[in-house]
Amino acid sequence: MQKLLALLGAKSKEEFVALLAQFIKFGLVGVSNTAVSMAVYYIFLWISPDLYMVGSVLGTILSIANAFFER
Repeated sequence: MQKLLALLGAKSKEEFVALLAQFIKFGLVGVSNTAVSMAVYYIFLWISPDLYMVGSVLGTILSIANAFFER
């Protein structure tokens, strides 16, 4: 077990749990950013296909804001 912890860069089981929690949180932020971006983009496409660029830009901006406030 100690070799595995050392391989992962953790000195103790508690540090490993903290690293695992940080990794899971990182993944959840990434998934939620993708969901926000896609939702905004598809809402603008649903309103009018001509607004695809506005949806893309606004989706990107809102997903960045989501990442900032979610951390």
